[in-house]
Amino acid sequence: MGIVYCGPFTDAINEGTRYGHEGYGVQVLHDGTETRSWVREFREYRAGCDCGWRGRTVYPPTEAGETAAQDEWDTEHLQVLIYKVAHGKVVPATALLGLITGLRRELSAAVAARDFDEPLTERERGQCEVIEAIERHLYDAAVDAPGPARPTSGGTAARSGGAW
Repeated sequence: MGIVYCGPFTDAINEGTRYGHEGYGVQVLHDGTETRSWVREFREYRAGCDCGWRGRTVYPPTEAGETAAQDEWDTEHLQVLIYKVAHGKVVPATALLGLITGLRRELSAAVAARDFDEPLTERERGQCEVIEAIERHLYDAAVDAPGPARPTSGGTAARSGGAW
């Protein structure tokens, strides 16, 4: 029995495989053949996956060796697959910051082009809400991420009835 990944991007990771990605310590017999079935005597463990992937390192025929093989499957195979799928589906923070900058610039130009006491339009209020929501998500992600978190440069001020 191996390790079955059930987490973000599982369907995308398993797409195109016959059996999915179940990782395990492959037992290598004394003649060099591999077996997934448990046998009493074998030479070593190697990391393996149902998709056919095999690790490069050999481990002793012990419980610790099996655990090390499973760890290699996780770090050298599964995490690589997760990263590849996630990389294509995740929006970089720099793209979100660029969106915020563009929205702020457009909002500032629109407000500067009219009388000071004129209220924000529905579109401008929507831009403020989008800016605040993105900033909140980026801040939450920064707080959850390892390392020092930096708060955003403050909330977006919305002008209503002549006051910012």
